[in-house]
Amino acid sequence: MCLIVSLVMSQGTGTMEETLGQYLCHMRTQKGVSLEDIAKATRIDPRYLQAVEQNDFSQLPRAEIFAKAYVKAYARCLSLEEAEVMRRFAESAGTFHAESTEAIGEVARKNTQKVFPEPWLTRLCSSFKTLF
Repeated sequence: MCLIVSLVMSQGTGTMEETLGQYLCHMRTQKGVSLEDIAKATRIDPRYLQAVEQNDFSQLPRAEIFAKAYVKAYARCLSLEEAEVMRRFAESAGTFHAESTEAIGEVARKNTQKVFPEPWLTRLCSSFKTLF
């Protein structure tokens, strides 16, 4: 079950907005829709939807495009304004996906480093070239 908080909580002079997960959960419960209903309508595994509500983006597939697609489908199912939901997604998941993207980039750099063949392999290939 999700924690329901007011849309804006006053704390002295500043305000604190709900996170993406809190916002989606709040809107879902306000409309009387269960998480299972959202899962059936969107065909998204309920554990992914629950992870979004808990702002636990590490449980989602690593590709940011999948996470965005899940969040957009969830928002559409509740008829929420997509721009607002994606703004909250960027704030809530931004650092997680920035770290994931950086890690993927590092792996890609390592995999694309030029590898020089062993000297014996070079000689063998040269031998085949001269034979054929």
